Amino acid sequence: MSAIVFHPAVRVQAHKPVPRALRLIIVALLTVLIVPAAFAVGFGDVRVLSALNEPLRAEIPLLDSSELEAEEIQVRLADARTLQQMGIEEQSIPDDLELNLEFATGEPRVVVRSRGPVTEPYLALVLELLVPEGLLLKEFTLLLDPPQTSIVPIGPAFRAEDSGADTRALPPDTALAAGDGAGSAEADVEVAQPEPTLEKGAAGADDGWYRMGDAPETLWRIASKHRPAPGITTQQTMIAILRMNPSAFIDGNINRLKASQTLRLPSAEEATELSAAAAFEAVQTQAAAWNGQPAAPPVNARSDLRSTLPEVVRAPVAADPVPPSTDLPAVDVSSAAATQSEGRLEIVADSAALQADNDRLVAEAEQLRSELAAARAEAALALESRDREMDALRSQVERLKEAARMTESRASSRETRASDSLIGSTVLGSVIMLLVGMGLAAGFFWWRSRSSRNASAAGLTSPIATEKEARDAKPPLAQEIAAIERSIPPPPWVQPLTSS
Repeated sequence: MSAIVFHPAVRVQAHKPVPRALRLIIVALLTVLIVPAAFAVGFGDVRVLSALNEPLRAEIPLLDSSELEAEEIQVRLADARTLQQMGIEEQSIPDDLELNLEFATGEPRVVVRSRGPVTEPYLALVLELLVPEGLLLKEFTLLLDPPQTSIVPIGPAFRAEDSGADTRALPPDTALAAGDGAGSAEADVEVAQPEPTLEKGAAGADDGWYRMGDAPETLWRIASKHRPAPGITTQQTMIAILRMNPSAFIDGNINRLKASQTLRLPSAEEATELSAAAAFEAVQTQAAAWNGQPAAPPVNARSDLRSTLPEVVRAPVAADPVPPSTDLPAVDVSSAAATQSEGRLEIVADSAALQADNDRLVAEAEQLRSELAAARAEAALALESRDREMDALRSQVERLKEAARMTESRASSRETRASDSLIGSTVLGSVIMLLVGMGLAAGFFWWRSRSSRNASAAGLTSPIATEKEARDAKPPLAQEIAAIERSIPPPPWVQPLTSS
């Protein structure tokens, strides 16, 4: 058997590194393929089941979570750090929120509840969904219906059992006696219609009927979703539903709707039996009664009262309570017609009162507009005056700055002139001293030169005289030699010629 020997000089060549672009492409493909599978479980759309000023109740379904067990799903509110990173204020979230995971309908859903009423019109929640595949965050905005409060209540609610009248529903086959006012009496005598039986299931509307679900709902939400025509207000729809379904409300109040009721929805004609203003006032009265507030005397009490009564036979109010009777009392058709005509007259009067109120509101609005225009004019004048003052202050500051610059330039020019004068005086003094010195030097040199000339003159005169004297004054030996020479007669050839 031969053995494999590795030579020490042989080096194993390493693989070339994967290019960065290829690595990014691989990571992106893995992310696209893995992330959707990992986060297939998610939140659905939130459904708010409560209104404003009521304890919160909302449901959020969990999508694609049927294969997971209850122990594998955890839902909780995001912590303060996460809210801060997402820019949500923690104070806006109620402290008493509770999250429960329910499997009632087969598909898991998160139920959000609060123990106390919610007073904010909207809430921002951030929920964390923890599943075996990972963690998912999602923000929800819960919009709540506005409260049904009253501004001008129209009067206390009227109930037939409190008036002492014997009022009961008529069976469908009951016929009224015909007479002269039979056509008019039909408006005041109404027969309760039997409600159809719908199958139990989810809430919905079918052929003019609405089946409520098990969760509590508000009449405002139902009326806003099922208005018979675009021009009909929500208040008109609410009052019409109240008239057509009296047994679905506690104490005949629109804010006390029972759960799991089958409501008959009004048509456009039934909803417009009451004007928008009257329906608004009726809703305000209902809200005032529900909140325990005292109601003011109504402007159109009888017409609105007749419109808001349940679908029962309205009998005249007796002075004394009438004991209950098993026999159906007779209905006076003529009195019903008179009552209807009276109601129509009162509706006209109410329209005049509403027009007067409208005119008053228009006048007040015009007055407010004029006051606002005057305030704006005053503000504009004040702003213009302030601008003028600012301009004056700016010009004054500019003048002060210019004066400061001029003063500074003057001071600098003075300093320059002083320094120039000092330099000039110093130069002049130096020149004067130089001239004086030069004068003195010139005088000194002149005097010296004169003294030298005088000394030179004196020196030249003295040597000449001395030489002459020296020549004249011969020494005795020289004098003797000279005398001897003069005594020797010259030769004849050198005898000087003497004139005869």
